[in-house]
Amino acid sequence: MSPRHPSPGEKAAKKTTAKRGPSMDRNRHLEDARHHPLDNPLPHPPHKTLKKPALPKKHTPHTRAHEEALGPHTGKPGPISPPKRVSRTGTKTT
Repeated sequence: MSPRHPSPGEKAAKKTTAKRGPSMDRNRHLEDARHHPLDNPLPHPPHKTLKKPALPKKHTPHTRAHEEALGPHTGKPGPISPPKRVSRTGTKTT
């Protein structure tokens, strides 16, 4: 026996079921939202800035802990001189 082939009229006769109201999943979601309202509906609460501690005072090398000022430098550096060149004979020239 050969398989039965439905006529084109039978396929057109089938109708999709009409949607009657919202789905059960949507109803459950709305019910959860009614019973458990959120204070903040956004997914992430706003960030709070962290309070940073005050920075220590800058250290100055010319003052001691008891705030006694030091005098001027006594061993100041001399003028900058170019480096000495060594010739092939080993003598240093400027």
